[in-house]
Amino acid sequence: DHPRLPSGSGTGIRMLINGQVSFALSSRPVNDTEYDAAIIRGKVLKQVPVAIDGVAIVANPNLKLDRLTIKQLSAIYQGKITNWRQIGGQDLQITAYARPPQSGTTEFLRNNILKDRQYGKNVVFVEESEQAIASVSDPDNPGGIYFVSVSEVIHNCNLKLLAIARRSGSIAVDLDRDNHYCDSNNNTEALNVEVLRTGEYPLVRRLFIIIEVNSPVDEEVGEAYKNFMLTKEGQKAIADAGFIPIRSF
Repeated sequence: DHPRLPSGSGTGIRMLINGQVSFALSSRPVNDTEYDAAIIRGKVLKQVPVAIDGVAIVANPNLKLDRLTIKQLSAIYQGKITNWRQIGGQDLQITAYARPPQSGTTEFLRNNILKDRQYGKNVVFVEESEQAIASVSDPDNPGGIYFVSVSEVIHNCNLKLLAIARRSGSIAVDLDRDNHYCDSNNNTEALNVEVLRTGEYPLVRRLFIIIEVNSPVDEEVGEAYKNFMLTKEGQKAIADAGFIPIRSF
């Protein structure tokens, strides 16, 4: 990470455009503004998907609620729902956490759940996931909620992964196999891979390597890394990290 820039997909892509890195990793596609910024600098960007990821919605394990609909999640992050009692939980003020706007996960939620509406003034933005995870898992902060790559939380026994339903009345889909809220043995089978592969879980995204294709040295480095990530060994490393391989062997 650059010492003066917050981490996130947007930061990595910007550093690639500015010639500070040879390739970038991103949890979202390159957007039009970034493509235009690259072209102005005489650069052409290529994005290659290398993995599938689920965005987990996590809460304090003491929350008396196990599921949310997409509409409820959107309302929470717009500041329209401010107490868990409004949607069937106990009387607790909701503290909604998010990483900064340049985070790919934060952009993913805004684009796909808020439908480009702005985050509410109630949202607490934190620099790193560890801060939000610690706050939501704190017994003295039982009203917290956060969204994060499932790879970061699937083995955390101090969090509750909420099942997500596409709409009211539809089945809520859980990322945690058998509705277990943690797997302290780091067993990768705890993750319900099938609902990510099929798209049954509503919050699924691809992870990309972004390569500058008209810079010979940087393109060679980026292509080498991409080629490794798409090998059997690279895809196994992706699976070991808690993501879903995009290729099967």
